[in-house]
Amino acid sequence: MSILDKIKEFINKITSKKTLKLEEGKVVAPKEKVDFEKENFYKPFRQILQVTEEEKVHNPVSFEPISNDKVEELYGQIEEKGGRVGWTHSEVPVVSGKLDDKNFICLKRPGAFKEKIGETICLENGYYDITTLKDDINKGSYEERLTAEDGTTTYFSAGLGKDNERVRQVISKDGISLSEVAESAVMYGQAYDFEHFAQPSNDLLEEYAKATGLPVILAGDVSNDLKKKPDIPIDGLINTMRKMDEKVVFPYIVTIEAMKEAKDDEPARRKTIKYLYSSLEEYKSNKLPKMVYVDGVDGRTGNSGMFRLLEDKGGDIYIDNSTFRKENGKYVYDTKALAQIMELTGAMYPKLSKRAKSAIMEGTKLPPEIAEIYSKALKIEAEKERDPEEQNGQEI
Repeated sequence: MSILDKIKEFINKITSKKTLKLEEGKVVAPKEKVDFEKENFYKPFRQILQVTEEEKVHNPVSFEPISNDKVEELYGQIEEKGGRVGWTHSEVPVVSGKLDDKNFICLKRPGAFKEKIGETICLENGYYDITTLKDDINKGSYEERLTAEDGTTTYFSAGLGKDNERVRQVISKDGISLSEVAESAVMYGQAYDFEHFAQPSNDLLEEYAKATGLPVILAGDVSNDLKKKPDIPIDGLINTMRKMDEKVVFPYIVTIEAMKEAKDDEPARRKTIKYLYSSLEEYKSNKLPKMVYVDGVDGRTGNSGMFRLLEDKGGDIYIDNSTFRKENGKYVYDTKALAQIMELTGAMYPKLSKRAKSAIMEGTKLPPEIAEIYSKALKIEAEKERDPEEQNGQEI
């Protein structure tokens, strides 16, 4: 066994990669199947998923001093986000007051950036963390982590402004969580599933390529495979996408995942659906994803969870890799429409929420009450640094 073969075998073991076994006339798919269909993962979060930031009911703000003991209680939110008062954040609040009749403080993040400014707004039920450019306070990053009275925890992060490529939202309650991530795959591993499970089997690359007309996608250095199979197109994921569209820099991936924590004798459960687009622009243009991957859905995992768009067929026709098989001496396969693939997830919400999608399509804005607090804090900080004649402040 060559060194390369040993490396591949080791990777397969540590990732529990499962390759479909193809037999004459049938497919031997994974046997294990978790029944999620009777469990409505997104029902507790239905209202949150269907509301954009603009549609939320926003709360009134008042600026006033609050007691030292209340201030110290709110310091705990800084530690919750991995910070340290007096080190990563100012010890004295820039502003304080009430938000929806609950205490808040706004702490500066001193010396953290050269060209940026930042504030963290701490509340009794969480925090808002904002960083913006000094010369443009409408561009930067935004993060919130809040816990509602019913125990629902919401985490949301995105870039501010219209040039927003990465969005993440996680909603959790009672051991169930639903996460959404949309981002460009700029680092190895972010597109792991699409690079490692693109074909039903690495033993039938040539057969798969000839039967489907699709390029073979492999992870890492494929030079040896290219030498072995010079007659079929083989490349890494990024190069494959770039060959399809010369404007592509990095592929864009949208991931929705539902999880249920282990409880008593019941194991943890998870199901995932991922969509791969050639680029962010392709997603914004409502084009069909080039690949769709599901895991923990319909008994699928690894190679059996991959669907790839057959563009030469027209419409949203995807090859179901789990059905790739040999019949009567020929390799054949079944297909599904995108809606049929999404239906496999059952009760799980298979699309980005309105808020997450709006952040990508239209850009992220600060909630009005948070913008009011942030703007006032920046104005106070600016007045400390400017001459009296220049103290005009900034407004968002």
